[in-house]
Amino acid sequence: MWLAARRLPLRAVRQAAVRAKGRKMPAFAGAVIPWREAWLHPRRAVRDALDRKSTLSILLLPVASGVVQSLVQAASSSLGARGASAEWILVMGFGVGALWGLLQVHLATALLYPFATAGGVRVSFLHVRTAVAVSSAPLATALVFWVTATLSLGPDLYVNPAAVVSTLPPGELMEVGLLYLATGTCMVWSSVILLFTLAEVQRSSLWRALGTVGASVLALALVVGVVAGLAILAF
Repeated sequence: MWLAARRLPLRAVRQAAVRAKGRKMPAFAGAVIPWREAWLHPRRAVRDALDRKSTLSILLLPVASGVVQSLVQAASSSLGARGASAEWILVMGFGVGALWGLLQVHLATALLYPFATAGGVRVSFLHVRTAVAVSSAPLATALVFWVTATLSLGPDLYVNPAAVVSTLPPGELMEVGLLYLATGTCMVWSSVILLFTLAEVQRSSLWRALGTVGASVLALALVVGVVAGLAILAF
């Protein structure tokens, strides 16, 4: 009996305990929201996502992350200085960014998967994709900051950061600076979380996960270098 309980997902055990006491348990009780949980407990967030088979809904995280990257690119390209309205930038950012987020999570998974399974490690493509998706939670959170800043600053936000210094008043300049600081922090933390989520699905240490990521990055750099070299020789 005790061994059977250990094999059950944590949520199922909690529900069984509550029913045993004669009380009804709300549908959301005991559930872990990966968006929040991934910040401090990424391993638990991955386990919960896999236990609840929420591998499709978890893709909302990389979708939001892709939108943030699209909005950052819009600012770097100074779309606001070219006459684009804030509404148009948001619509395009959400459309293009959502597609990029979905493509990015699958490309990253395809790159990591061969190295994640090296040495006889048994892990499915779906599990690696879930690990990558959960790791995007911090950067996905930055979408709230970008939408809020867009509503506050309008198209002035979407000007190259180097040019913003000379065009915005001090108060708005501080707002833009805090936005980029928060976005950079979320991006770094997403990278750190990826190590924990990969280690969880690989059932290995952080060092093994770091090796997986490092080997993937080196492989990508090698491919890009070879393609760039061939392109140079061709011209």
